[in-house]
Amino acid sequence: MPVLSDNLFSHRFFLCQPVERSVRRFNPLRIPKSLQAALPYKSKPKDAAKRKNPGLLEKRAVVMDAKERKIASLLQAVRTLRSEKVKKRKVKKAEQREAALKKKARAEEARGAKEKERRKEYFRKEGRNAKSDKPV
Repeated sequence: MPVLSDNLFSHRFFLCQPVERSVRRFNPLRIPKSLQAALPYKSKPKDAAKRKNPGLLEKRAVVMDAKERKIASLLQAVRTLRSEKVKKRKVKKAEQREAALKKKARAEEARGAKEKERRKEYFRKEGRNAKSDKPV
């Protein structure tokens, strides 16, 4: 059996060595949202994790003056414009993708119809050739 350093004791003084153990930190238990919804209230996790960074309200303890307010509103307007532009771009890209898929489907359908017609004609000819080649 291995001898661990934290369970040795001094034979001379019959005193236990002081045991120093590090505090164990466990990762929080992660429960999926779907499972949480199915759990009864008593079993749902209620301990909200502490925030590492303070939120906006905790950070902003000073009242902004007129100039700062103006700058903040201008920045917010710029961000709003950018997000709107991104949204429009996303919508346009989705429409283009949809149109391309429709076009591809139409082309595939036309190709399939032509292929079907070609195969039909081929087998019709094969049937005629087989009939004419057959000895009676």
